Amino acid sequence: MNYLMLMVIFFVLSVFSIGLKIYLNPGKVNSMFGYRSNRSVMTEDTWYEANRYAGRSLMQFGAVSLLLSLLIGSFFFNIQHVFLVLASCFFIFLLSVVFLTEKHLKQVFFKNGKRRPNRL
Repeated sequence: MNYLMLMVIFFVLSVFSIGLKIYLNPGKVNSMFGYRSNRSVMTEDTWYEANRYAGRSLMQFGAVSLLLSLLIGSFFFNIQHVFLVLASCFFIFLLSVVFLTEKHLKQVFFKNGKRRPNRL
């Protein structure tokens, strides 16, 4: 197996483990570790909701990326091109995690950080 493929697998497993950590225990608000944005650090409730959502998204992204990396890496022989494609996909996935988490926070909380009432 090529060293570039090992780097991809290491990166994907790291993303999955970071997602697992912030999903299970993000720590206190304004800690150095966790999903941090202006909206997520407003209150303790927004902090835990943002980290739960972002952590779950990162774990899903990590699992899909690992399968995608192994699948693509086993069928294509020019690993440099595969690495560039996978790195681009990872960047897009990570940006989508930020976008989707912020969208989720807007749907769940008001601008002042209070939780919206459940709509049935």
